[in-house]
Amino acid sequence: MDAPVKEQPKIPFGVFFAVFMVVFTLVFGFCAISTELMPKSYASDARIEVGTKSAGENGRPAATGYNLAKTEAGFITSELLLRKVISELDLNQRWGQKYFSGETLKTWETLKILQGRIGVYPVSDTLFIRIIVYDDNPQEAAVTANAIANAYVNYTSTNLGNVQAQIVDAAYPVKRPIKPNVALDMILGAMFGGILAAAAGVAGAGFVYVKNRNKLRLTSAR
Repeated sequence: MDAPVKEQPKIPFGVFFAVFMVVFTLVFGFCAISTELMPKSYASDARIEVGTKSAGENGRPAATGYNLAKTEAGFITSELLLRKVISELDLNQRWGQKYFSGETLKTWETLKILQGRIGVYPVSDTLFIRIIVYDDNPQEAAVTANAIANAYVNYTSTNLGNVQAQIVDAAYPVKRPIKPNVALDMILGAMFGGILAAAAGVAGAGFVYVKNRNKLRLTSAR
């Protein structure tokens, strides 16, 4: 006579999927909400071309080499030029009202903030310079970038030196922030949520499986 086959509990796939969906929804939802609530940062950039005041064709600056663009990029971030921008845009008062409860900032304080918000880069092996401004308001980012570019062009036009410049591309407000990267954060949230939910689902299903198996053993022993 054959020995009776011991009954085995069924794998609780329903428990796995239920736990998976709950954990995934919680993790992904938390990621989506935190991304939405994070402070946003926008970048807007203007592009200028530099050269010398001699031998220019069609009103364009004459080429003098990449080193000129590197040198002038450093000058654009200088206190001398940025003070003109601070005065023109009245940033001492505007930023004081926006970030410091209406207190009018000192110029050196505004200068420090402004220098931390801009990036000025010569484009490799060209006479072009990119002026990038970061701000929590896309319109303000574009206004500030254009103000810096205009201040530099006006300075070179009235300065006794031989450098001249012109704006090639004006800055404009952008729609998408550079921070946070919503698409990337959602992908990472989905990946992390899936891994964590799968682990929790396996643990939950395993717990129920062992519990059911122990019940069957107790029933069979009676």
